Amino acid sequence: MDRGDGGGSWSFADTKAEEIAFYDLETTIPSSTYKERDVLEFGAVVVNKKTLREVDSFSTLVFSPNVTARSVECNKITKEMLQGQPSFADVADRIYTILHGRIWAGHNIEKFDNPIIFDEFKKLKREPPQPIGVIDTLPLLRKIFSTHVDNMKMNTLGKYFDLGDEEHRGEADARMTLQVLKNCCTTVVLEQHFSTTPSGTSPSENPPKSNPQVSSSVAASSSVTSCTQNTSETSTATYIENGINSRKAFWICYTGGSTPGAWRQIAPTKWVQKDKTFYAHSRGAHLMFRVDKITGVRLDGPPPEPAKEEKPKCDVVETAPILPESTGTETTTPSQHEPQEVPPAAEVPNTTPATTNTACSSAESSSTTTHPSDSETHPCSHGTLAPLWLTNHSAILIGCAVETLFLLGVWWRAH
Repeated sequence: MDRGDGGGSWSFADTKAEEIAFYDLETTIPSSTYKERDVLEFGAVVVNKKTLREVDSFSTLVFSPNVTARSVECNKITKEMLQGQPSFADVADRIYTILHGRIWAGHNIEKFDNPIIFDEFKKLKREPPQPIGVIDTLPLLRKIFSTHVDNMKMNTLGKYFDLGDEEHRGEADARMTLQVLKNCCTTVVLEQHFSTTPSGTSPSENPPKSNPQVSSSVAASSSVTSCTQNTSETSTATYIENGINSRKAFWICYTGGSTPGAWRQIAPTKWVQKDKTFYAHSRGAHLMFRVDKITGVRLDGPPPEPAKEEKPKCDVVETAPILPESTGTETTTPSQHEPQEVPPAAEVPNTTPATTNTACSSAESSSTTTHPSDSETHPCSHGTLAPLWLTNHSAILIGCAVETLFLLGVWWRAH
C-alpha cells in the first residue's frame, strides 16, 4: 500500500505498532460447580498512540452456558441476553486481529484480562495474540493519582471526573478507561506546572518540584496563618475547600491525633460534613479531620524550629581526691580555707642527698591542682604524714652511715 507522501509503502503491521487497543472483558464468576471463567463480552477501542484519535472498535457478547446469579448481579448479562450469541471460537479471529501487534491497555489487565485471553485461545489450541506493549492503568494511576481518590476502582475514578458509574460492559468500560487516563494525566500535568493561591486568582511563583506521584506539593505563598488558637473555622474551611478543588496539599497545626499540636501536611479529598469534618491524605494514610481542631494553616511548609541553646562546655574537669588506704586510724582532713597546723617534725641530719630535694621539688612543680587531701598522699608535701616520712627516712640514713663506717673499718684493717 502506497503511503502517498513519496516515502514508499507501509504495511498494516506498521500502523498497528502505532496504535493502542483499550479493551475490557466481562466474564462469569467462578462457583462451587464451575470454577473457570468464561468470557461473556469482549469490547475494544483502538486509538492512535500520538493523537488518541479513534481508529477502530469492536464489541460482542459471547455465549456461555455457565452464567450464574453472581455474574448477573455484577455485569447484568443474563442467560436470555446470550441466547443466539456467537461462541468465543466464532469471534476468535476478530479478537486476534484487533489485539495482535498492538499496545494493549486496560484497568488491571495484567492480572485479569490478559491471562483470560491467553487461556481462551489455549482452549482452542490456537496461538494467542501478542501485544508489543502493555499499559495497565491500575498500577500506573496508583503511582501518579493515589492522593486524589480513596481507591483505584474504575467506578471511583469515573465518579471523580463526573463520567458516571462503571457499567461493567466491555466497550463502555474500555472507553471509560481511556477517558479516565486522559483526565488523570491532564490533571497531573496541570498540577506540575500550574498552581494557585487559596483565592484561586494568582499563579504560584514556585511550581512544585516534587514527583508527580506525590501530588501533595505545597504552593508557595506569602499568606500564612500562624499556629494559634485565633484561627477561625470559617477561614480554615476556605483553605480546605480550595484544597479539595485544586487537589493541593498544605500544612496544618492539628490539636488532635497521636501528636496533638504538631504540624502535619494534608491533601484534602472530600467533605464528610460541610465545614465540620473532612477526609485528607496525611502521613501515608487516608484520615478524617475536624475543622475545629485546626489551629493554624501554612501553605509554604511548617514553621522553622527555634534554635536550640547549646550548653557551655566545661574545660576544667575536677577529679575526685585520692584517699589513703584505711589504716584503722581516723585521719582528719584540714579545710582548704583554714590554716593547717603542721605537727612538729623530728630533727633530720643535714646529710640528706640533694637528689631527694630535687625529686620533691619536681613533683611539687608538676602538680597543677591542689586538694586538701594532697598533703596526706604526696610524699613531698608537709602535711599530717610528714613526721612518719621523716622518721623512716632518718632510719635509712642511719643505716647507710653505719654500713659506711663498717666498710671504712675493714679497709683500715686491711691497710
